Order: sequence, then structure tokens, then C-alpha cells
Amino acid sequence: MTFMDMFILTMTTTKKGNNMYKSIKEIVEKNKKINGHFFDKMTMGFFNSGVVNQKPVKGKYFFTTEAVREYCRKRYTVRRANPDGTIDTIGPFYKWDTLEDAKLFLKNHMYEVEEMEI
Repeated sequence: MTFMDMFILTMTTTKKGNNMYKSIKEIVEKNKKINGHFFDKMTMGFFNSGVVNQKPVKGKYFFTTEAVREYCRKRYTVRRANPDGTIDTIGPFYKWDTLEDAKLFLKNHMYEVEEMEI
């Protein structure tokens, strides 16, 4: 794939209203295809992590829960699945006590991103 192909792919997949991924399953498959380890059983087990939603928000965002130690309570983290299959953490890791707090952060983040694109 040429640089221009990558640029066009990025531009077409990040347009407002254009979903990249229809399900978490698609994200997992894309990550595994690039030999990513984000969703590996050992990785998820190490962080005592799980995926909260089954359908990505805006085609790329999703939430995970982690309990850093077995005796720690679970907290939430906001993630972004990129077109190349990599996964980014949006905001601080292991930050939010409730899913509602994580969703509010994501809503504010998306608003800021859309404002920057205008």
C-alpha cells in the first residue's frame, strides 16, 4: 500500500459518520492480523481486563475494565481502534470509577476532536 493509499484510507475512515468497525469482534480480528497482543488471553489476564461494549462508539472507540491487582476494584479505560489494527488508550489508563464517567470523558474528547477538525 502506498503512502497515498494510506492517506486516503485514513481520510475516508475518519470522516464524521463513517464507521470503521461494526463490532468488537472486527477490532479483535484486525489486531490479531497485525500480530497485536492487546486482546490475547495472557495480556487480558495480566491486567484482569475485559471489553465492556460489543459495538464500538463512532466505529472506533470502546471501553475496557481493569483491576490492576486481583484485590483492586475494577476501573474503566477508554480505547481507540485505529485503521491499522493498533489500539490506543485515550486519556489516562485505569482512571474512571464508573462506566458513566468514562463515557462522559469520551463524549468531551470527541467534541474536542470534532472542533479541531472544523
